[in-house]
Amino acid sequence: MKYKKNILFLVIFVVFLLFLFIFYYLKHSNMQELFISSSNFEDNSFISSDFTCDWYDKIPSFVIEKLPIETKSIVLIVDDPDAPKWTWVHFVAFDIDNRWQTSLSLFTDNIDNYYWFKRWKNSSNELFWHWPCPPKWHWVHRYFFKVYALNIDKVDLSEWIYKDELLNYIKDNIIWYWQIIAKYERK
Repeated sequence: MKYKKNILFLVIFVVFLLFLFIFYYLKHSNMQELFISSSNFEDNSFISSDFTCDWYDKIPSFVIEKLPIETKSIVLIVDDPDAPKWTWVHFVAFDIDNRWQTSLSLFTDNIDNYYWFKRWKNSSNELFWHWPCPPKWHWVHRYFFKVYALNIDKVDLSEWIYKDELLNYIKDNIIWYWQIIAKYERK
């Protein structure tokens, strides 16, 4: 009798663990699909001077694919952790509406034509794209293009806040995060 109770307990415990595993897998399985790419550079490679202060000063285009179904809005942050004094924020776009889409193309045209998202101030205290422009005496800089898929419709914050305040505000609403890195060195 004692032997049967132990087996029954073991079976119930294994079934419970199986349900936990299935629940966890279903909840998190779509998170590993999100992918960002650019037709202007490959991940962890050098970006063309077309997108820097040495030439056109335009933002690279992006495609975000396989967004989780729960995604209601997107945040894009571009920053440079190799800047001389602190991490330099080049661009922050938020409230990028993504309902009913599984992929999204960003910035395939002049960025000033985009009125369907909001912008935050960058480290230059401006709302627009601040091109990569490391000092000529400095080394290779890395530019992190970070995409956050959110489960909220709107980020209800002022345009006069810092990147860290934005990240603190959205931290509990991030469904998934992905990044692509570009490099640039002025000579």
